[in-house]
Amino acid sequence: MRCADADPAAALLQTQTGYASAMDQQWSGDRAAATARVYAFVEPARADAVVRAVRARLVSLQSTGILRSARLHCAAVRAEDWSESWKRFFRPLKVAEGLYVVPPWESAFRPPGEAASLSIDPGMAFGTGQHATTKLALRLSLPHLNGATMLDVGCGSGILALAGALKGAKVYACDRDPIAVSATRLNFKRNSLNVMAVRRASGVPASFPIASLIVANITGDVLAALAGRFASHLKTGGVVVTSGITRRTSEIFCAAFAAAGLRLVRRRSAGEWLAYVHLRA
Repeated sequence: MRCADADPAAALLQTQTGYASAMDQQWSGDRAAATARVYAFVEPARADAVVRAVRARLVSLQSTGILRSARLHCAAVRAEDWSESWKRFFRPLKVAEGLYVVPPWESAFRPPGEAASLSIDPGMAFGTGQHATTKLALRLSLPHLNGATMLDVGCGSGILALAGALKGAKVYACDRDPIAVSATRLNFKRNSLNVMAVRRASGVPASFPIASLIVANITGDVLAALAGRFASHLKTGGVVVTSGITRRTSEIFCAAFAAAGLRLVRRRSAGEWLAYVHLRA
């Protein structure tokens, strides 16, 4: 597809596959002239239903001109091939000011100047730092990390949690996907960083403490359902950084966060994706 179609295509795939699936983009050439591929991986039990839903939504988006050049390709991938496929397009990447994400097979890379780096092996978990939602979440989180008690809900490969620990936050992370939980634990060990706890959970574990910062890069409808739980786990004056919302899910998301008593203080976008900072006053 054309690069201009990559963001709405990514939004479509993330909405249909869910936050536990891995997804990133591969670019070739300049953005203005290049083509792009957006990858999403789905467990076999859900594959047929997801493909039907994606095809139906793709037809709708193409009829309205939102997606004009995208084509859907489906293939079965063995687990070991899935894991290895990342190496074809995962390279050292600047994800925020002063922070790079580096795969372990690029061990010779050294970040420039005073910049720091995180070694990330996503395996089959979501998150290499290439996706716009991850970058938005990182950049909005950075001002709030120093000295924070941080919860990363839907941690994927652990990039947001690792960035928090690198900046001195006390980090608690969770994900409903056991592969993501394992990947996060391994990536903390790989980077010699301390994490308070990594748990398998669909929401916020009751054992997690009241936080000064909650970060969640998942889908808008899931975030809306978690709004009340976020508010109850956030201290007064604390903030929630959310990413992964699309314009289609933004209305229900914003209404749920307002109803939970969380006040919007910042909003950023990247293509089809939206990210927010809310305050518990």
